[in-house]
Amino acid sequence: MRYQKNEIISMAIVYEGHLPQGHTLDVHALASEIMDKAHQVNQLAEIQLSPHTIVKAQRADEQKFYSGSYEPADDLPRMLQECIREIRADMLAHGEIPDVMSVKNLVFKSWSSLVSTVWVGLYVKSDAQSDALQIDTLDADLITGSAGTLQDAAQSAGRPVVPVSAPAKPERHIRKGFLWQAAFWIGILMLITGCLLAGIVLYSLVSSPADPVDWPVIFGCTGAATILGGLLVFLATRPPRP
Repeated sequence: MRYQKNEIISMAIVYEGHLPQGHTLDVHALASEIMDKAHQVNQLAEIQLSPHTIVKAQRADEQKFYSGSYEPADDLPRMLQECIREIRADMLAHGEIPDVMSVKNLVFKSWSSLVSTVWVGLYVKSDAQSDALQIDTLDADLITGSAGTLQDAAQSAGRPVVPVSAPAKPERHIRKGFLWQAAFWIGILMLITGCLLAGIVLYSLVSSPADPVDWPVIFGCTGAATILGGLLVFLATRPPRP
């Protein structure tokens, strides 16, 4: 199979749970299969490696990747999309693909379990002597479940390290799951109801201040509904802790 020179392949490896201590990914063994399947279709490809491991490979046009019109696939998690954008910004800042790609371990809450995601940048380069296209990626021992980081592994291997910027603040969005969806919309309704009641109460106070109405109780119920609605919306859209 022929690959375009310097073609970009973005790969997302999603684990249900953390990598076991000392577990090492054989990136080179996976790269060929991933890139073959990514080239078969010009869209996001999902590869099931094991019951707990999914690889998502996306073929990215080189011209779009460097011109500024490239965006990660919409069905990737938002934090992962932001990670890809930051890595791409590092590439553009260097004017070329760095020797060591930036890799970030992202942990986010799913509905059922804790999910760990690793994004690895792969690209194809041409060997001038043999004119054979080969895969260039990270060394397999750079991605492990041990306490060491990518930066430490790269330095110990004598390879240049690409500085990784601080992770961007995650965007707020409704959390997955029926209960969170219901809590969000109930909170919105309570906020709207509380605001309407507050307006009615203020209008009644101005128009008929002498009416025998228990205003403290009404104000208390209105305020409680508004505060509770705001709390539900806040919790339903709160980003999970890394």
